[in-house]
Formats: sequence, structure tokens, C-alpha cells
Amino acid sequence: MENRGKRVVIIEDDQIQTIALKQIVQRMGHSIVGMFLDPEIAISEIPELQPDLILSDINLETPVDGIDVIYQIQRTHTCPVIFLTGYSLHRMSERIHQIDHSTILSKPYTVKELSKEIATALGETPDDGTI
Repeated sequence: MENRGKRVVIIEDDQIQTIALKQIVQRMGHSIVGMFLDPEIAISEIPELQPDLILSDINLETPVDGIDVIYQIQRTHTCPVIFLTGYSLHRMSERIHQIDHSTILSKPYTVKELSKEIATALGETPDDGTI
């Protein structure tokens, strides 16, 4: 059974990364229902959007990081989360593992790696071809 057309949200402070993520998600047949640069707006609006998946950078250019943002969102809406980061995972891994249905993908990642993680998080069979 094909599970296409899922609702995805992006929390990312780099606009170029946001555009790239949007294109990958849309090529997979899913909808972007929200893109957020500001964590406070993300926290207040994401529960209403009811996404099936959240893609979140960890290191946002704000006092709170992506992990804290997801903790707060999950108080009212739980869905799979793929954390994206270019920094060391060692000090963050314990905090991330406390978040239900989450995984982490280190930057730089390939389109194939990201697509596989998205498909897995959404309960789909990963496509072995290129997107």
C-alpha cells in the first residue's frame, strides 16, 4: 500500500537548506504544510497544522535549539521527527533519544539518504532509485 501525500513541516534557519528540503519532499509526492525560521512561531503553529513528519535542524540561530522546539511541540502533537545537524552528535544524542519517533541525519547528507529516512519515518518502503 502506497502512503503518498503526507504532510511535512520544516524547521530550518538556513533558507537555502529549506528550499532544498522542500524540493526533495515534494519530489517524493508529499506536501509542505509549513516552513519555519522562528522557533517560537513553529511551536505555536505546528500543532494546528497536524503534520505527519517534521524535519528540524538542531542548531538554530536562536537561544533555543531544535531539540527544545520539538519537546515543546510534542506536548500537543506527536509525529516522527528527523533531526538534521552538522555538529557533533555525542553531546546531543541522549537528548534526542528522549524524543519519541525521532532519528538524526548528519550533514552533509545525500538526497538518497534523506529520502530513505523520510520514507522510513512515514512508514513507506524506501525508493532505491534517485529522486
